[in-house]
Amino acid sequence: VCLGNHEFDDGPAGLAPFLGNMSKAGIKVVTTNVDTSNEPLLEGKEVLRSHVFCVKGTKVGVIGAVTEETRTIATPGKVDIQDVIPSLKEEAEKLTNQGVKIIVAITHTGYDVDPYIVDNVTGIDILVGGHTNTFLYNGKPSTKDKVEGNYPTEVNRADGSKGLIVQDFWFAKYLGFIQVTFNSEGKVKSWTGNPILVNHSYEEDECMKQVLEPYRAIVNEAGSRPIGSSKVLLSADNKTCRLHECNMMNMVTDSFLAYYADQDSSDDMWSNVAAAVVNSGFARSSLPKSDNLTMFDIMRALPYESSLVVLTMTGADLRKMFEHSVANFTVSADPRGEFLAVSGIRVEYDLKNEAGARVVKLKILCTKCVVPVYEDVKNEETYRIATTSYIANGGDGFKYGEKVTKETKGVVDSEVYLPYIQKMSPLKTPVEGRIIIHNYPKVNVSCRSDLDWKREIWV
Repeated sequence: VCLGNHEFDDGPAGLAPFLGNMSKAGIKVVTTNVDTSNEPLLEGKEVLRSHVFCVKGTKVGVIGAVTEETRTIATPGKVDIQDVIPSLKEEAEKLTNQGVKIIVAITHTGYDVDPYIVDNVTGIDILVGGHTNTFLYNGKPSTKDKVEGNYPTEVNRADGSKGLIVQDFWFAKYLGFIQVTFNSEGKVKSWTGNPILVNHSYEEDECMKQVLEPYRAIVNEAGSRPIGSSKVLLSADNKTCRLHECNMMNMVTDSFLAYYADQDSSDDMWSNVAAAVVNSGFARSSLPKSDNLTMFDIMRALPYESSLVVLTMTGADLRKMFEHSVANFTVSADPRGEFLAVSGIRVEYDLKNEAGARVVKLKILCTKCVVPVYEDVKNEETYRIATTSYIANGGDGFKYGEKVTKETKGVVDSEVYLPYIQKMSPLKTPVEGRIIIHNYPKVNVSCRSDLDWKREIWV
């Protein structure tokens, strides 16, 4: 297996037990561009740069890579996340010199990055990808899942060799399946295969069923508990909330702002916070239009859990937050999760401007006012903003000046949005122009500033 960025969400202390369990189970963890040698919490934990199997007398090497974005979107501590392509190229050449004829790469870098990897690392024959949860398929699938490319996606390199890329969606809905024929030199000759839909036609494993049975009733009872209802689709599928304003994240941020507005505040304030902001990666899927939204529905859509935090900052610091929100905006297979959803704020971006100068208008609700209205954010003014501990602690690369303060009551996000859904049901949250983007890039065109080797241009 290969590490992904979420293995670093809880830092090296959270990664250590996982690596220990993998070792006990005899599972090799291969992530070529990760160096743990300077992280004391991972001393004695094994992360390999490569591993070689012998299949019918042929040496098959496995290399792996986690996205470079792990440096900013997770908490790697003192773990060195190295550049992907140089790391893989060096290890692939090393394996080739050791007589390895076939090389398989396992990556958590995304379908937008994988073709660059295969094109530049000529030793890779097959790349098994992840991170973007892309559905590759040949023909018409039996489900409504959107097909985003051929399975496998073929990369024809300048030296005449081929590399194949496979990826099979998410949540173990499909089992990837590919058969590849190699010639005597270990080069890809032909292939066949397609993802297999894992449905009820396949028998369950009886041993595993027995292990899970004591917990099934407990989980089903808790998950089936009705929470509320919605007259509208709360949209978050296909990472849409990372591309523009979405009503799912409007609902979430509204719940955070409403929570603090209901708390005690001084007589001259209607709320002790002016706004709420959350990274768009907070939502993983939509909530359906339904008369019965259950706990299962909510957990599928909003699986993460963070404490709520109030940041006290100047308008200048707030503006920096929103500049970071779109500094690496991209319309690609892997749009960025730091794109901020808002409540109590109106923001306009111009993506033709250079990173750091894309916020062209930023307004926030006044708090010391009888009638709340949106006012221009002033650099020298002080504002109180509700967010999650993930964002407050630097997740997704957010950074704050020394004068920015943080306070929390220990309440977690689900303790806020669940009562809000119950109270406001049936939900009718709209998209209402909280976020306006000028000069929106075309599909597959990026204005990211962080990947120089993959710089794309405006068209």
